[in-house]
Amino acid sequence: MLDTNKETQAQFDFFKPANDNQTTTNDNQITTIVISMSGGRTSGFMGKWMIDNKEIVAKHYGIPLHLLKYIFVFANTGMEAEESLEFMRDTSDNFNMDCVWLEGVANHGKKIKTGFRQISFEKAYRIEQYKDVKHPMHDYIIKYGQPNQSYMSCTRELKQNTIVSYLESIGLSEQEVYTAIGIRTDEATRCSDSAHKRNLIYPLVDIRPTNEPEILTWWKQYEWDLKIERHMGNCVMCYEKCSISLNKVYNEMPLAIEIMHYFEDRYAYQGPEFEKYDDAIPRATYRGKEYANQMIARFKMLNEDKEQRNINSIDEHYKVIADEKALMRKQLNQILKQNNAVNSIKTNKPATIKAAWIYENIIKITTDTPNDLASKAAAAHKTASIDTVQFEKSINEFKTWFDENNLKAEILTSQLVEVELPGAKNLPKYQEKIKNRKGLLSLTA
Repeated sequence: MLDTNKETQAQFDFFKPANDNQTTTNDNQITTIVISMSGGRTSGFMGKWMIDNKEIVAKHYGIPLHLLKYIFVFANTGMEAEESLEFMRDTSDNFNMDCVWLEGVANHGKKIKTGFRQISFEKAYRIEQYKDVKHPMHDYIIKYGQPNQSYMSCTRELKQNTIVSYLESIGLSEQEVYTAIGIRTDEATRCSDSAHKRNLIYPLVDIRPTNEPEILTWWKQYEWDLKIERHMGNCVMCYEKCSISLNKVYNEMPLAIEIMHYFEDRYAYQGPEFEKYDDAIPRATYRGKEYANQMIARFKMLNEDKEQRNINSIDEHYKVIADEKALMRKQLNQILKQNNAVNSIKTNKPATIKAAWIYENIIKITTDTPNDLASKAAAAHKTASIDTVQFEKSINEFKTWFDENNLKAEILTSQLVEVELPGAKNLPKYQEKIKNRKGLLSLTA
């Protein structure tokens, strides 16, 4: 249990406020602060600091001390690591937070925000249960589509609106409470531009400026400290994480990225843009419009190259791949130029095979017979004037050069792996909805 010895806490000197003057005007006479817990160290520290410093909090936010009330909430997305859930449970129990556990419930077929269900540590959905359509992330995607940097509604629905719906159920609106968010001084750029409008407050920026090293040091005194590294925090597969972090996630928990491929394959055509635009492209989860299986292919290649070529970092891997891609394109362009010239003479027709088509079909070059590839090239270029013999000779020339230089076919494609159009399983249903212009309804797997 919690060591409440003040001397133990004093040695860290983290409970001494750096700014204890009131700076917030409480015009609405707010007396309740909702403390939003993320399942991480920073929000856990914030919650404990606010418990132990109610007088300072009350003064800073203009709340009479005897009226100040805290409500601790944790909104589970179902995509947190098990260690995060255990840490959330232990922090709440040991610090007597009496935290309310919630999960979002989408309101399908209605233009209203996400509702909620109240759960517990034992009943919370886990990441392994992602195929269940009642899983909070799965349920959200069915209605709103695959989240990515262009459609960043997952936090709004699975965190913000889930909590707001709970507050409304107990007679409180978002405007009648302050909501404390666990953001430190060293990450203050993450503070919301609409904080004043939504009554968001940041105690670890405004009252007790805190940085990450302080947080990490402070938590070392507790045996239930979070047992995972930073890259595994929050939603483990989050599209906002950098490629280096996601590579670490994949190496430790491949399922996390594979889950996003599962969702892309079923719901990449779900979203309002597909009703508005005929040429909207299926949603990809990750940066640079990279689909999950493309990311997986890239990480697998990196892991192979670590062993085979002693390439140890993603940055180095990018450079090596870029250099090899340039070399391969130069060689292939030379061979293709000769092929097109000879082909035109033999067929007496201008029949140019585009290099871009070869790039995107490079894997077929290493697996298909040249005759089959020639037929595919003719179909792709809408011409039958390709001399198969000459094309076979050119392809064999490239294959020989390719093998002699021990190169990987995948690196010449745009995204390392050929991708079936995500959402293909639901495409007929989607097209029928568009045809009838009835709007997008919920699609189920």
